[in-house]
Amino acid sequence: GEEVILQGAVDCTFIEDGKLHVIDFKTDRVETMEDLWERYETQLQLYGAAMEEVSGSQVGELILYSTWLGKASIRPYEKKKGIGH
Repeated sequence: GEEVILQGAVDCTFIEDGKLHVIDFKTDRVETMEDLWERYETQLQLYGAAMEEVSGSQVGELILYSTWLGKASIRPYEKKKGIGH
């Protein structure tokens, strides 16, 4: 397969219960958190894969925080075949 290089910046990470968790802050003017997940879930999954690769730590949860809605939403990180190594 073709190798693809992605560039991005993770807003925030923390370790809890031995796992790395990724937080991404979004300013989009959305009506629901589901709207944000539809737009950004792939991006966060890729951040999870990248963080596992560079840190050597297992990623636990992906967290989106909406500054517009003033709330967070959490989903588990799911390692996908073909993403990362």
